[in-house]
Amino acid sequence: MFLPFKLGGAAHAKQRASSSECAPGRQVKPVMRRTVSTGVLIALLIAAGIRMQAQGSPGVRAAAGGAAARGVVITVLDENGVVVPLARIRLENVKTHAVIAGESDFAGRWQVANLEPGTYRVHVEKAGFYALDQENVTLGAADSLDISIHHQQEVGEVVNVVDAVPTLDPQQTAKSEALTTREIVEIPYPTTRDIRNLFPFIPGVVQDSTLAIHVAGAPSYDNQDVLDGFSITEPANGTFQMRLPPEAVRRVEIESSRYSAQYGHAAAGVLILDTKTGDDHFRFSAVNFIPTVQNVKGLNFNNWVPRFTFSGPLRRGRAWFYGAHESEYDQIIVKELPNGADRTTLWRTSDLAKAQVNVSSGNVLSAEFLGNWLTTPNAGLDALDPVSITRQQNFHSYVIGVKDQAYVGRSVLLELGVGVVQFRNSERPQGAATEVIAPGGNSGNYFRTSREDSRRVQAMGNVYLPTVAWHGRHELRAGGEADRTTYDQFFARSPVQVLDQNNLLLRLISFTPQVTFGKNNFAMGGYVQDRWSVGERVVTEPGVRLDWDEIVRQALVSPRLAGTVMVTPETKITAGVGVFRNETTLAFLTAPQNGQRFDQFYVNGAPSGAPVVTQFFVPPGAIRAPESVNWSAGVEHKLPGAVGARLEYIQRTGIHDFVYDNPVADVTGTVGGNYFLTSERRNRYYGVQVTARRDFRGHHAILASYTRSRARSNAALDVSFDNPIFGRQQAGVLPWDAPNRVVSWGFLPPPHVWHWKFQQWDLAYSLEWRTGFAFSYVNAQQALVGAPDAHRFPDYFTFNPALERRFRFHKYLWALRGGINNATGRQNPTVVDPNINSPTFGQFSGYRGRAFEARIRFLGKEAAP
Repeated sequence: MFLPFKLGGAAHAKQRASSSECAPGRQVKPVMRRTVSTGVLIALLIAAGIRMQAQGSPGVRAAAGGAAARGVVITVLDENGVVVPLARIRLENVKTHAVIAGESDFAGRWQVANLEPGTYRVHVEKAGFYALDQENVTLGAADSLDISIHHQQEVGEVVNVVDAVPTLDPQQTAKSEALTTREIVEIPYPTTRDIRNLFPFIPGVVQDSTLAIHVAGAPSYDNQDVLDGFSITEPANGTFQMRLPPEAVRRVEIESSRYSAQYGHAAAGVLILDTKTGDDHFRFSAVNFIPTVQNVKGLNFNNWVPRFTFSGPLRRGRAWFYGAHESEYDQIIVKELPNGADRTTLWRTSDLAKAQVNVSSGNVLSAEFLGNWLTTPNAGLDALDPVSITRQQNFHSYVIGVKDQAYVGRSVLLELGVGVVQFRNSERPQGAATEVIAPGGNSGNYFRTSREDSRRVQAMGNVYLPTVAWHGRHELRAGGEADRTTYDQFFARSPVQVLDQNNLLLRLISFTPQVTFGKNNFAMGGYVQDRWSVGERVVTEPGVRLDWDEIVRQALVSPRLAGTVMVTPETKITAGVGVFRNETTLAFLTAPQNGQRFDQFYVNGAPSGAPVVTQFFVPPGAIRAPESVNWSAGVEHKLPGAVGARLEYIQRTGIHDFVYDNPVADVTGTVGGNYFLTSERRNRYYGVQVTARRDFRGHHAILASYTRSRARSNAALDVSFDNPIFGRQQAGVLPWDAPNRVVSWGFLPPPHVWHWKFQQWDLAYSLEWRTGFAFSYVNAQQALVGAPDAHRFPDYFTFNPALERRFRFHKYLWALRGGINNATGRQNPTVVDPNINSPTFGQFSGYRGRAFEARIRFLGKEAAP
């Protein structure tokens, strides 16, 4: 039997109350002025909060003191003995009805001074856990108390637990958006086997057509992606590429401002993924284990995308395992291509394996492995690209991490971890013929053979110190990390011919035939963070980081400050400012090692002038450390009807960002030339976001959010070696800029007026509307025409409703869902022809039409309550 309470102390007194397994039911001065003004704003908020605190906190009063009063340390743990930080705790004396409320610190502890011995009602809650209500708990006989709360599960039994009711959290300073287990599973979104497609339904997150994630209007390499405490960002280009089964994810969280100094490689935001762990019950689930068919050129196999999870105890109460597997086998049929050369296949797998062992009381050792693998013989097959021009693609990646968490003595929590993340991506053409690009369709063989390998070896440590009482309560923590990253590349490029609509040669592109190169980096950093609570209403979080790497070779200091004030129990004000940085992006620094590119242009089939040579350089002293000054403020308020509303303003200014520029090109777009790396790029983002959310019984919820924003840069032109746009850097909006954006999702029971037979059904939907992304015009020589990103795709809109019914069959619980992706059938193009000299100039394509989707889930055996 699992024991949710465990008492101990000098007298080693113990008390137990049973509860079974839990389950469901360049110019920097303006930036500095803003920093100072924001710091003054935070100081004023704190001063106001302290004054209100002196007047007393409504609804909560101290327990009566006396000679027998004593201090008690309460530690909140999950069902496997792992500490739970930031859990809200409420103690009510049964006799006097005096109430003490607080929150566990980052080590899971809450120190209660002068607690009157007696019998108490205990309430503990945190998002993603079941709230615990326990009656008649005797406190005061010992000086410590362990409380266990349980993660939300889909299937199981519930004793002494209830759904956590969302409340305003005075300790939450970061601008954070999170999705928990139920929301990850229930929100309908296209291609649910790829959790990246869920991210656009998180307010403040934009996903472009390449599935790259943009937080606070920044490039994707300005994000830090964290899986169970380990960085999984691709080391060379800074993108999120790992895939994992959605059913294995316990929580997705995006922090876009006011986040902790613990995160040193996040100039714009942090994507945090927490995965599940086994417990003392064996659990098994399966999703989409039945293959599907498609009616394209007759009835044909479509895909098979099964996902499975299996978890349980290795030794009950001591060690547990968790495993998740997903496979994807697709047959892609292109109806515009002739029979026999109209289809290809794709095979992909993702596997997560975890184990946790409680070595001793207070010492938790965990290990995990995540591996991805993909292969396809004809990547890129479509109506304009036949089999001959496709490429054989292979991709694999893995993450290995080991982490140990232990108390040193009785009051200091130490966490140590080591991890490795590696990516390999290779592509190979079908033959050695020259690639030919023509308006009516392409031919020949793909021009490039490549292999890219990147790896990060990381070590990290955090220490959580005991709470210090000095003009309030201080929760101190500190830590550091060291990373070794490597990046190795091989490219072999063949010539490319570009023809016009009359099959006359327009351009012949050639390259340095073959290059092999690499780039490495070593980085280390450390931080100190304090959470200073002045009573129950005011929280301030000052922090500072110090970073260094062997490329920039500068000691980089990043101060941060955030604070909250509970104006009333229903209203909270939050503000913060800080300097944020990301890791050095190796892909920028290796561009010169690609060699040279030669573009020979033709007029009426004859050469026009000498070949244009394009080359990239990194001048000495060009590299400066990019940084971002980010400040924000927000108001949260509980509206009538249990609706939580939040208004947020965020402004981010990035300076010294890397960019390539041709200093001799004029603004009309001189073709080719030498491109030099500079650190003169400045990106600026501002956004106002309004969000409302309503939670219902039975884990049902609905959310709606509107964001008005702008993402601009003084160097908006994207310059690359394989597909450059020639011209001088100019100011403009960034390609993923979406000034207006609405996101909404919900999952609700049917209305009560419906027939009782429909009460086992759930209605779910997701919705996104936004301004279309920006793009640039070019001419036949790939020279920029007009301002960069001065034109836009049509507005994007998608509405995805679904209906799911849960039912029992042979004592097992199942769930069957039917839904429609893009139910309105709106054409949302992803491709445009921007060439003003092309006969198809301005035409959009890549439409995503209406699609019907079905999902069947096996949820396992449901225990009787």
